[in-house]
This record gives sequence, C-alpha cells and structure tokens, in this order.
Amino acid sequence: MLVERATEHAGHWQDALTRLAQAAVAESHQVVVVTLNGIPAHVHRELQGHGVHVATNSEGAGGRLLFALARCVFWTARTARRLLPHRRLPHQFTLIARCLVEAASLRTARHLLGRVPEISVILTAGEALHGLTRTLSGTPHLRVVHEVNTTEDRLVRGLGRLAPPRQVTVICPTRSVEEEIRDRFPALVTAVHPFALADPSERITSAERLLARRALALPETGPVLCLVGGWWPHKDMDTMTAALESLTAPLHVIVAGSPTHPALLERITRAPGIVTLHTLPGPLAPADIRRVYAAGSFTAVIRRPGVGKESGLVADCARFGVPLLLSDHDTELTRRVSPWAIVVPAQDPAALAQAIDQAVHHHRRPTTDRRRRPRTEHTRPDAHALPQPDQTGAMIVPPPLIAVIGPVETPLLQAWGEHYRALGVHEFRLALHIPEHAPAGTEQRLRDVLAHLGITPALVEHGPWHETTNSTLRDHLRANAGAGWQMIADSDEFHTFSAGLEETIGVAETEGHTVVRGLMLDRVTATGHLNGWCSPAPEATEEGPRDRLDAAYPLGGWITHRLLPADPRKIVLARSNVPISSGNHRAPGHHPAHGQVAVVHHFKWRNGIETDLRRRITHFASGTWSETTPAVRHEAARFLDHLAQNNGRIDTTDPTLAFRPVTLHDHPPTWQDEADQILTDWRPTHAETSPER
Repeated sequence: MLVERATEHAGHWQDALTRLAQAAVAESHQVVVVTLNGIPAHVHRELQGHGVHVATNSEGAGGRLLFALARCVFWTARTARRLLPHRRLPHQFTLIARCLVEAASLRTARHLLGRVPEISVILTAGEALHGLTRTLSGTPHLRVVHEVNTTEDRLVRGLGRLAPPRQVTVICPTRSVEEEIRDRFPALVTAVHPFALADPSERITSAERLLARRALALPETGPVLCLVGGWWPHKDMDTMTAALESLTAPLHVIVAGSPTHPALLERITRAPGIVTLHTLPGPLAPADIRRVYAAGSFTAVIRRPGVGKESGLVADCARFGVPLLLSDHDTELTRRVSPWAIVVPAQDPAALAQAIDQAVHHHRRPTTDRRRRPRTEHTRPDAHALPQPDQTGAMIVPPPLIAVIGPVETPLLQAWGEHYRALGVHEFRLALHIPEHAPAGTEQRLRDVLAHLGITPALVEHGPWHETTNSTLRDHLRANAGAGWQMIADSDEFHTFSAGLEETIGVAETEGHTVVRGLMLDRVTATGHLNGWCSPAPEATEEGPRDRLDAAYPLGGWITHRLLPADPRKIVLARSNVPISSGNHRAPGHHPAHGQVAVVHHFKWRNGIETDLRRRITHFASGTWSETTPAVRHEAARFLDHLAQNNGRIDTTDPTLAFRPVTLHDHPPTWQDEADQILTDWRPTHAETSPER
C-alpha cells in the first residue's frame, strides 16, 4: 500500500509512485494507492492501467474523521499564518495536520483492504510525529522523509511523547537528512536510500532536442542553459545571477518553474552575455520538463552551503543525460556525482561564471570517459566539454543483500539490518536457518525483528547445521535474486567500504572486475572477555543498535587468520553469474589483482560463542552434522584452547593479533596496506592435519 499526501504538482513523487506500484503489481501484490490531496489525471490513468486501486477520498469512519480533523488543522495553520506574528506556530499546526492526513490515508487503506496492509509506505512523510501516525492509524509502515523543514515546539513535542515511534522505519534520501532525523528522534529506525529514480533508458534523443528548440523558438546550434525548478530559499540564485552577469560568451537561458524572483530575472535579462531569457512558469507537466531539458545544452544546480536534501534535478540529469554544473554545497553529493558532473565551489560567482563560459564554448554533448577520476579538491573546470552521467555514475542501484540468518540474538539482527539499510541496501534476500537446538519460538522472533525492519525472509529451513547448509541456501537465494551485482554477508559480518558502496561498484565495473574482495577484522571487547551486550529500551539511550554494538566491541584485530588459522578472505560483492565457495571466501577463477579491500567487521566473538563452538565440535565429530573437512572443528578447538590459556578471555595484548581501536564509521589508517599484504601472503593450510597444523 502506497500513500502520497503531496499536492498535485509536488516534487518527483509521481514517477516514483507509478514505478513502485508497477513493480509491486509485477510481483503479484495487491496494490492500493491513497492520495487524499489529489492526483494528476494522467498519473491516475497510468496507475489504473497497471491494475492499481487508487483512492482519492477518505474511507471508513476512522479515515473520514481523521481527514476532517486534518482539514480543520490546515485551516487553523493558514489563519495563524495570516493573523499571528508568531512565525513558528503555523508550522507546528502544519506538522499536526500532515500527521492526521497520513493516519487518515492508512486508515482508508485498511478499510478498503479489510485488513492491515502487509507493507505500507508513505512516500512524502512529515518530519515529526512518526509514532503518532502509527498509533492513530494502527498500521506499521515505512516513511520517506525528504527534508526537515521545521523542528518541534512544545505543543508538537508533547503530542509526540504520547506515541513512541515503534514499528515505524524512516527512509531518508541522503545521509544529511538521516542525521537530522536521528538527532531529533534517537529511537527511530532509519535508513538511507535515494528516492528520485534515474533510469538511463530515458535518455533524451537528438530528434527530441531539435523539436524542443523549435518549440521554444531557440536556435538549433547555440548554447542554452536551463534552470529548472522553483527558486526556493535553499537555492543560491544570488550567486547564479551574479555569475550570469559576468559571462564573456553569449548564452540563451531558460527558466522553468515557480516561484522565481522578479528582480533577479530583470538582472539576468539585462546581463551583457544573455542573448535571450525564456521563462516558463510552473507547475509544469513531466513532458514539459523533459522538453526544457532537451532544449538545453547543460543545466546548473546551485545551492547554499550545508543543504543536504536530495536533489531531484540531479536525478533528472542522470535520467535524461543532461550535462550538469553543480555547487559543492554537500560533500556526499559531490562525491557521488563528481565522476560525471563539473563541481564548482559554493557561493563563488567567479568560479561559476568561468565554468559556464567554458561550457558555452564546449556545449556539444560528448561521451563520458569512464576512467575519469573523481575530483578530490576544488579545481576550476578544465577546457573539456561537460561530461554526461552514465550507468557507472552516482545513480547505481544498490545490489540485493544475500544472507543466511541463524538463531542470532535480537539486538545483533537489529544492528545488522540497520547497518545495511544505512549502507544503501533496500532489497534483502534472506533465508532463516533454524537448527534443532534453537529455542522454541526462534523463527517467529526472527521474523518479528525483520518485519520491524521492513524485511520478509525469502525462505525458512529447519534442521541440522551441515557444513554445506549455508552454501546451499545462499546459492538458492542468489539464483532467484536476478542478474547484476549481489552483496553477500553473514549475520555477524558488517561490511564497510572506504569509497562508498556505489563508487566501489563503479570502480569494479570500470576495471572489468566481477567480484570485490573483503578481509575480516575481528571485533572484541576492550578486555577480551566474551561479554554479551544489551539493547536498552529506546527511551533509555540516544544510540541505535548498530552504535551500541560498535561501542561494545571497540577493538579490531586478526583472530581468524593468525590464531585459528582460518581463511580471512571474503567475497563481499559478486556478479550474479560468479560461483562462490563455501563460507564466501573465494570465487574460483575470479581474482581481482588490485583495488580497495572492504572491511568485514566480524562480530563473532560474543557471549555464547564458547557453547556454540563446543556444540560444533561434538556434532561434527559424531556425524550428527556432516562435514566436508575437519577444518571447522580444528579451528574451534584452537580458539577454545586460547580461552583456556587466558582465563576465559581473548588476549588483546598479544602483538600477533594486532588489536587496535576501530569503529564502523572510520577505517584504520593502515587498512589498505595491511589488507593487501595479508591477501598477498595468506595461503590455506591443509584441512586434513591435526589441530596443531
């Protein structure tokens, strides 16, 4: 069930709504779309064409009551804005009204379906009262929060305390927005994933460009800058105007959207380098926006420093193949798009003017050099034409995560899911394996944890933990996950990538690699004791499960290959057609010779591991569980011997194990050198030997 409370012409939600609905229908789901604030006729027709039920009126007694209350509160907000000098009070009423609309929409969907929807998503959710929406609607859901426009005052904060945000997950399109949300609502489960969709198949054709210029009465060959979207406060149109006034080359400009600033438009019109200025007031239909991009030679997205919300305009450039000038207002966005966009310092009219001048002189649309290295500092654009985004740029779709989950403790699974959501993963292909020794109710407990994260396991198996069990389940998941890149991880493995997930995949594709390597970094407590770690109630801490896990095991070192010695290598990413060995250690025949090595934070050495290892030794030795080699038993015996020699703890002072403080957020400064050396030198030991091998 998809909810959209945005107004008819707001943002990029229309495209995301139709695509999500179409994808859900293709997977044989019953889909209901609720848009109580209206929906354009062409979107309505498209959704109905896919077999989607569209509701534009509130239904059921609860839905109608909540929507009526929402309209009253919206009226109060508008009246307060006109009559009261207090600038913040109207915003507080607006937050309450949005919450009521969301709850009314969810209640409407429940009434239409006759049950609680399996998955509910609010595509443009309010930035507050997350738990109250859940309480009023009685519906667990995912919320996409695009930006934080205002903070809670006493009234809204008091309402929020009435309903803690349980069974609610907030999806943020950027890490900056997530940080704002987490600062205000520490108990919320959050994840980062882009919202604006970018499909390279939508590229603008040469024929479209010619027709668009004729329709807008523009010359067929002259350079044209298009500025798309309203001139909202987060956009730095003062800098853009000053840059256009300083141009040395002639340029045509299209301004498409509303609102604009009449005084700035007048200055642009009078600028000596501007040949013509075309204004197209908004709101514009998607076809009109595409025509504007088609008519332009390039576009610019110039924002004020520190603006961290997602830019749908940048996604447009990736979709349509439009060369882009971008201000360096957000370091994360700069990192993502620098391989295919020209980045200029924020609030620097001279640098922007120079970049536009050079784009004017080289306004032809070249192909992108995939070997182009990302910029690491501010430089003036060189005398090359603007590159276009390609399929290896910032809009790579995160791969599905393949994992087999055993009877792990609830906080670990919560932290694991939170970690990979934050990494950008949105598709989880999971199998639950419940061995015979697991307590009754384990399957339901794991299902409940995953459901809270918005994840449904693809399959469940009960039975012995044979050495081949995980590989068999993993390969089944991989075979059904579709073509392309796949991420592979165990439930105690937390992958991190120094260059980010998308850039790591982009580099692998550029280099022609089919796998990405990782190396296990074993995480232990500060004293080496095998402590458990608790998951306090959300009200008792500002940290999420992942941060608590990270703090509970603050040291990282080399237990796996130096103490056991076992294989520390991991294949963390692989193309779907690449076979992977047991334990995800190798991909026979696929050996990338260089490149970044992912850190595989290995949280295996926790409370309960002693019992688990003794069980493995007993069951494998007796034949209760089948094994292919005695390696697993021998490695377990070595670890237990180490504990016996060190009073039941891991010796964190042993220089061979090289423990040092680490976190999930910061890579050890010597990581790449250490990892390269280990991966070069390490060789497997014959498994048939004794525990002293």
